[in-house]
Amino acid sequence: KKLTNRKLSMRLALYALAGLAFAASANAAPEDFTTGPIIEDFGPVASVLGADPVAPETLFMVAFDVADSAEEGKANRRFETAARFLNMHGAAGVPASNMQLAIVVHGPASADLTNSESNASAPLIV
Repeated sequence: KKLTNRKLSMRLALYALAGLAFAASANAAPEDFTTGPIIEDFGPVASVLGADPVAPETLFMVAFDVADSAEEGKANRRFETAARFLNMHGAAGVPASNMQLAIVVHGPASADLTNSESNASAPLIV
């Protein structure tokens, strides 16, 4: 059975709406996000119902490239991303010892490596 252009357009529009409805139901509200268990106060994550489990013996070796500096008064977003990665997998049962991260910092982001009181990223620098 051949679809006309109008029927095909209608079907595609319905699929798109169904996809948007599904995606909207998967979004977490701000109160669903918590920090930890590995990095407290940074890298908030939300639980994902029905997510496939990660085997605890999984070994992660990940590099993060950080070139952009943080917004005024905020921690560097890429540092937050690395903290979120650790917290997300830690909450899924992967031990911190199985996660090896390299955070490569260059350019304007190097200012976020200072240990000054005005640097919101300072607590993330080890």
